[in-house]
Amino acid sequence: MKSENRPVLSASFNTRRVDLGKVSSHETKKPAKQGNRRQLEQHEASLVPLIRSKTPINIVMIGGERLDEVCVIGFDRYSIAIEYDGFRETVFKSAIARIITPAEV
Repeated sequence: MKSENRPVLSASFNTRRVDLGKVSSHETKKPAKQGNRRQLEQHEASLVPLIRSKTPINIVMIGGERLDEVCVIGFDRYSIAIEYDGFRETVFKSAIARIITPAEV
């Protein structure tokens, strides 16, 4: 058996070998892969510093109920997780009329 006819195997799993002469045009135009994270909306971006600093805020619900001194502990696309009166609760964003934050955050 001749060893020059056998394919060359690579022991590196993290690298990809590419022959630049054989790259098709559609491979060079691919955008950089963005992670699975979605773009934050404006109100969500303002919640991030509140979560980190544990700043209490006031939330006014659509029904008129007012939640004072609420600490935001997390959020997702549809809801906000809060600590209120010693309990952890989940509030749907669609039920919130206003979020009142201190002037300096």
